[in-house]
Amino acid sequence: MKKIFFTAMVLIFAAPALAAAAVVSLDAPKTATVGEEILVRVLLDTEKDKANAVSGSISLDQGALSVLRTYEAQSAITVWIEKPTIVPATPARPTFIEFSGITPGGFQGRFELFSFIARSSKAGIAMLRPSDFIVLKNNGEGTAVATRSTPASVTIQAGSSTATVLIADAVSPEGFAPVVASSKDLFDGKAFVSFSATDKNTGIDHYEYAVSRFFAPKPSAYMVVTSPLELDQASYSKRIFIKAVDKAGNVRISSTFGPRYWESLSLWGILILILALCALTYIRRRSSSVRR
Repeated sequence: MKKIFFTAMVLIFAAPALAAAAVVSLDAPKTATVGEEILVRVLLDTEKDKANAVSGSISLDQGALSVLRTYEAQSAITVWIEKPTIVPATPARPTFIEFSGITPGGFQGRFELFSFIARSSKAGIAMLRPSDFIVLKNNGEGTAVATRSTPASVTIQAGSSTATVLIADAVSPEGFAPVVASSKDLFDGKAFVSFSATDKNTGIDHYEYAVSRFFAPKPSAYMVVTSPLELDQASYSKRIFIKAVDKAGNVRISSTFGPRYWESLSLWGILILILALCALTYIRRRSSSVRR
């Protein structure tokens, strides 16, 4: 669905004429041993043009390489329509990774789009091929830029290796601010919370959500979610916690308030005040009774 949406954007905004070619290439090791992990970087050189939207896919020879995980932290793309998604192989087609995204203001030159780690599965020559790339020019008209791509090959040698690719990351995602809002165009006008965090090392893996009235939620209270998230009625009067988790397991937690939190807090304050006054009255009466 997201890829269809991206293609529709191209059909609506792309001009008939194609500009100078952009080059898609893959930075991968020339050799590996069966069982070894390799890092592959997907690169785009816009050359003389400034691009602000890109989509495409990378296919891998069936049975030769298996994709383990993807990374977007170093990407020139700043807003993902579809983050790099691994689509498993079927009898009819190989494994591939598809993606699409935009960069407001555009970028020009040679940049990384994303990277991924794959494990070599059998001896032979494994081919990695970019395909279906669409690059839009940042000229206010969405002109499609002609692209050419360069496949990569990895010679997988017989043997056995347990070598892994480790991307060191001990830094939590950057601070972010969840936003509670409502719109007639989303969730039938009901309140929702939206959120987006950035991690410059391994990238964001997922988000988790929990609510609590006064104190921080227990770790077991969190559940995995995506943004935007529709709020249920119970969360309207509670504090909302969003946890951003990067691909190395580092976390950053930010919070905001449900749309009726302060109204609810005021009612709790009034209730506490009433109880306090009742208790004070009771104590005074008991004291007076004792003195008599």
